[in-house]
Amino acid sequence: MTSPKQCRLAAFAAGDRSHTGRHNDWDRLTPFARYCPETGRILETGAMSVAAVARMEADCGWSYLRQSADRDLHYVDLSGASPRRRVRSACPARLDGQTLSGLPVPCVITVTDPAGASTVIEADAPALLLQCDYPGRYRVHVASIPHTDGAFEMEVTP
Repeated sequence: MTSPKQCRLAAFAAGDRSHTGRHNDWDRLTPFARYCPETGRILETGAMSVAAVARMEADCGWSYLRQSADRDLHYVDLSGASPRRRVRSACPARLDGQTLSGLPVPCVITVTDPAGASTVIEADAPALLLQCDYPGRYRVHVASIPHTDGAFEMEVTP
């Protein structure tokens, strides 16, 4: 017995082949990685039908690679003729005391204070002195594509 939902899905799939022209594209799953077309950061991964990926690209304007990816390990290289999945390199930043150096430019730095409040800094220089008002342990996170995210801790004493 077929449920009403299955009937609606079957009617939708059978009636709308404008994206690919092939009926089995609604049945065939493909891995995907949705990415930001400006930065190459992978936003979402998973698997869905070939026709659904084509429909999302057409209707939403989203950018997809039709291959598997890991958001923490990969990015999409946009410098060539066609987008390609690449492995992210290690974060080059270093923390010495309260000074971050070797920062990739541009990058986003998130500093979380001992109370759990976060401050976001958009950095466009290779070094940054962090000014901390209170003593305690601070967590520092550096994010920049095509590098993996850097995570640091610093202890501020009175």
